[in-house]
Amino acid sequence: MKKNDIILALICLLTLMIFSFLIMKRSESIRSMMTILSIVMSFAPILILYMEFERIHSSSRMVALIAVLVASNVVLRQVMHGVGASPIFFLVLLTGYVFGAVPGFVLGSATILVSNFFVGGHGPWSLLQMASLGFFGFFAAYLPKNTRHEISLLAVYGFLGGFFYGFSTDIFTWLFFFTEYTFSTYFGVAVRGLGFNMAYAVGNVFFITVLGPPVLKVFKRFNKRFTLHIQ
Repeated sequence: MKKNDIILALICLLTLMIFSFLIMKRSESIRSMMTILSIVMSFAPILILYMEFERIHSSSRMVALIAVLVASNVVLRQVMHGVGASPIFFLVLLTGYVFGAVPGFVLGSATILVSNFFVGGHGPWSLLQMASLGFFGFFAAYLPKNTRHEISLLAVYGFLGGFFYGFSTDIFTWLFFFTEYTFSTYFGVAVRGLGFNMAYAVGNVFFITVLGPPVLKVFKRFNKRFTLHIQ
């Protein structure tokens, strides 16, 4: 994909994070500004990377694969709802790792988009959830490939990624349900959600360790067939 698209997408997410912590005043006008800013900054990378997916992965095979994985993740999220640990991270991680950054992002963001109709509901927070899970799959593409300790590497990434998703989505709770933007209020939100974030992280390690080897083998075989078909 275009290097400029990647840079712009990352800048959008990073800017949201920075502005969230720079605004430290109790003000309704600032609250409104942060609401608008967070929505725009979350939507921008989603729009850019979806357009990129349409440009470079418009084959029916890839679209069908992502559609099946999204449907699987939606079902898995409903089945595991309330448990804490969720298998949706596992498939997003392996998709980004095997098929590339853009498919990983699309699967992660589309999973949230569809599953929120059935679990939790939609709101302004949906965009940051989409961006966060999308980038979890996006960065997995840049992990070293075919290393001796491949599953261990993926498990470590999944563990850290669980906290990344939790802490980043805590920002929306902080912005929308608190009137005072301070480090102490965000810290309170993060501490309250620490149990869920730990469940995400540990669940990722479990699913990757147990299901990673067979699913990874299947994904690599599919990816090889896609490559041969394109050539």
